[in-house]
Amino acid sequence: MYAQAARGGVRVVLEAVELRLLDDLLSELSTTLETVAPAAAAADDPFAWWEAQERSNGVRTGGNDPAVDRLFPRAASHEVDPQGELSAFSHAVMSEQRSADLATVRATLASVGRGGRVEVAGPELESWLRTLNAINLLLTARLGIVDVVSADEVAREASDDDHPAAFLYHVHQWVAGVIESILDVSQS
Repeated sequence: MYAQAARGGVRVVLEAVELRLLDDLLSELSTTLETVAPAAAAADDPFAWWEAQERSNGVRTGGNDPAVDRLFPRAASHEVDPQGELSAFSHAVMSEQRSADLATVRATLASVGRGGRVEVAGPELESWLRTLNAINLLLTARLGIVDVVSADEVAREASDDDHPAAFLYHVHQWVAGVIESILDVSQS
């Protein structure tokens, strides 16, 4: 994978295996977004949002998946948001944004040209970066990285290619590299 400046945006060049990997990661993100409630569509309609809150008692579904908490952080203090209403409403707005960004990335990837070239123009670039960051958050949660110490421990374990976390860690590093490459090119 590499990125290069293109007129009005960035040209991302991905090999076939990278395109398949990115597609799998987008599917994983999509599945994770679909497991949470209330439905993001309710964010535009306060009454639909309130009704969804009442049905779910203000609780997000998604089980005990740490990726859900990483993608949709709650308010920092229970005193700030005692009923969880602000967190739930911001969750719906964030979910809608993440879904829209995901759709933009998928639409852009549908136009992959020869040699794995994808032209990512101005507004699409933000959607790409937010989606790649969401994927990185998802992978970070799946790896159990919560701080510098756990990041170092996972990196050390992943240095052994036979370790169960090795592949996921290398994918995590690849996504971080894609983000860095796009940022480097877009800022120059």
